[in-house]
Order: sequence, then C-alpha cells, then structure tokens
Amino acid sequence: MVAYTLSFAMFETLSVLMVVLLIGMIVPKGWVMEKVVPLVSLWLVELAIMAILFQHHILHHLPKRELVMGYALILAVSAFIVLRFPRVGDIFRWVAERLVVLSFLYIFFDVLGLLVVILRNA
Repeated sequence: MVAYTLSFAMFETLSVLMVVLLIGMIVPKGWVMEKVVPLVSLWLVELAIMAILFQHHILHHLPKRELVMGYALILAVSAFIVLRFPRVGDIFRWVAERLVVLSFLYIFFDVLGLLVVILRNA
C-alpha cells in the first residue's frame, strides 16, 4: 500500500516540478536564483499548508469561495514580501538549498515505490 502512495506522490511531485521548471524557463536568467527560487519555495510551502486546510474545509462543507480568495491574497502578499525584502528571499533560498538532500531521498523512495507497483502488477 505504501508503494502505491509513493508512486502517486512521485507523479504529483513531477507535475509540480514541471510547473516550476516552466516558470524558470520564462523568467530572465538572472532572476532564477535571485527571485524565483525563494518565491517558488515559499509558494510551495504555502500551497502545501493550503491543501491541508482545503481538505479540512471540504470535509466539513464550509464555504470554499472565500477560502480560495484568501489563498490568492496570501500568495500575492507573500510574493510582494519576497520581492520587496531581499533578506526574506535569502532565508527561503537557504531553506530550499538545504532541502535538496531530502528531496533526493524522497525521489529515491518514490522510484522504489513505482518499481514495486510495476513488478506487482506485471
């Protein structure tokens, strides 16, 4: 059962990675390390927290329109803060650089999970 979860998580991670790579290809080269990495790092953390809260709201049948509008406002304010205050961007860039090692472990276990699913269904 863990292998199926890891396989789904790998595809989900790859889809988010593709969006981040597309953003990196669109913006100017000098902005990538300076502005895009901290901004996307912050947005990914915020979106993960928002996904958890959104699931809670779905379970309890709470109004979703206000929640989505609030999420959009939070993302816009965080973008303003990261772009306006370089020190905040430096902190999130530092965090992103430290999480790369854990990401490699995560991807390794995701690939193992996918292999288990493939072998089990073959």
